Amino acid sequence: NIVTAGIRLQEYDWTDWFIHSYREQLAPETRDNVFTYSLAALQYGRKAYRDALHTLQGVEFSDAFYHMAAKMIQLKSYYELEETEALLSLLEASRKYIKRNRQLSAYQKQSNGSFLKMAGKLHKLRMRAPQLKRRDRQQQAAALSMELEALPAVTNKSWLREKIGALES
Repeated sequence: NIVTAGIRLQEYDWTDWFIHSYREQLAPETRDNVFTYSLAALQYGRKAYRDALHTLQGVEFSDAFYHMAAKMIQLKSYYELEETEALLSLLEASRKYIKRNRQLSAYQKQSNGSFLKMAGKLHKLRMRAPQLKRRDRQQQAAALSMELEALPAVTNKSWLREKIGALES
């Protein structure tokens, strides 16, 4: 929570100091997962998308929450970097993970599943956007925004709002 707050406040240097300074205070069984996730989240917050992907590369999170949170950072990074094949592949793999995982609660499955659905639709619209007339793009983005707001639970909803808003302008 402290790392998330630091990133949202854009206190990147302080958050980096905090992550490194308090690593040893974390429970040994979760230390590596929490540290790696926190560092990748900070890198993503700094818009260092390739660094965030590199940090998460090869790490296998044993905890389902950190696994999904890490996948969200990866998906958002691929979107920002316009890495279509990687994004689509990770969307599909994440859908399967959610469906098969028994550690995730029904709420976590729903909110993460809704994010994946909306991220896929957002990506498709962004890929079509250059061929659309401005008015058509704005209408489709507005419809996507309405669909998002109608969903009861969505992980990273503010990020989706921001990206849809960029397509509406």
